[in-house]
Amino acid sequence: MSFDRCPICGKYDFTDKHKCRPKWEVNIPDYHGEDDWDNIVYAYDEEDAAKDMAERYNSNGDYALMDGDEITVLVRKPGETEVKTFICSAEPDIIYYATEKKTDKKTNNAKNNM
Repeated sequence: MSFDRCPICGKYDFTDKHKCRPKWEVNIPDYHGEDDWDNIVYAYDEEDAAKDMAERYNSNGDYALMDGDEITVLVRKPGETEVKTFICSAEPDIIYYATEKKTDKKTNNAKNNM
């Protein structure tokens, strides 16, 4: 059993148990034009597909969605005409770290004896 990237959907998973999520066509009309449906994502549903596309858009360099911008993302099943529209935005996620500072035993013992 190996953990690897799927050559179809690009997700990392255990290769013997992996099943690709459903395929969706997505479009950012302000960025790609009204008729550009060449962007494919694999997601559980339309909302996840829109978020995936927003993440791709946001990681193109300026992270505009984290500065309060919004984009419109259109999502449809491949080859179908019914389209769902999503307004996407983002916010940064703050992560805190703690690293133990190693101290000299003499200094540490002196502090503990006070």
